[in-house]
Amino acid sequence: MQKKILRSNWKNYVFSLGVLSILIISNVCGGNWGMAASSAEKDYVNRVRAGIRSKTPNSKIILTNSFWKNHDKFNAMVKSIATERNLPLVGLTDRSDNPANMAYGLFENTRVAAHPGDKEMEGTANRILASLGNSSKPPRAFSRYLSFSIMNVESGDYYLPLMEKAAAAGVNSFLLNVNWDHIVPTRGANPDWSQVDKQAELAEQLGCKIMLRVWLARHDDGDGGWWPENVRPISGEGIRNKLVNGFSYSASSAVDEANNFLRTVMEHFRARQQAGQIVTVSTV
Repeated sequence: MQKKILRSNWKNYVFSLGVLSILIISNVCGGNWGMAASSAEKDYVNRVRAGIRSKTPNSKIILTNSFWKNHDKFNAMVKSIATERNLPLVGLTDRSDNPANMAYGLFENTRVAAHPGDKEMEGTANRILASLGNSSKPPRAFSRYLSFSIMNVESGDYYLPLMEKAAAAGVNSFLLNVNWDHIVPTRGANPDWSQVDKQAELAEQLGCKIMLRVWLARHDDGDGGWWPENVRPISGEGIRNKLVNGFSYSASSAVDEANNFLRTVMEHFRARQQAGQIVTVSTV
């Protein structure tokens, strides 16, 4: 969620929330990440918090720190925000001490497997509930979803047979990547929704819910790159990721452009969201 989403249109996309836990850290470059302790990054997090508070004034906001080690600078920033704004802070870093909380054995790639697994997701939820004074089950029944992830790195109808097999095996939801670089491959091109629309339609036919993941980090484009050099972020050690073209939060033009695409995605799927088929939306 970026600047404009937190203004007048924000309430159209995120509805009434009772408790909102904000996990502000994920795949960053360790304790030397340059933006981690910057005033610009801290200001951005505060603007996110203020935007949420303005649209859902009765929600309880909880901050969490990093699950992984070696994010001391970022964790210190989150702690300072929690202290300044009198917000609860739930610590997660110690949970990475237990390898059983990771997804080892489920993925061949060890870096992927080092991400939190199902046990850790449940553990994180229980710790957040405990911070609310409720370590038992939530007061009302929640639907549980077994989801199959569709990364959409392949084109065409490649994933449709896989979706049918997954649903037959018991999956009741699909995590659909909406990849910006696939929907709009070059500047000025008309959006091509054909692949994700077919997937959403099939999910509905199969009686499955949808979780949208809007992928804003464009992969290395054949046209030489979508983002100008001056808006691409670098680490505190001057290292630039050459596989994924992200953008710096300090580049307002890039933030606005990403925001506009996110808004376009939400408008495109508005009918499915209002019909209750879409249960979550996240951005990467």
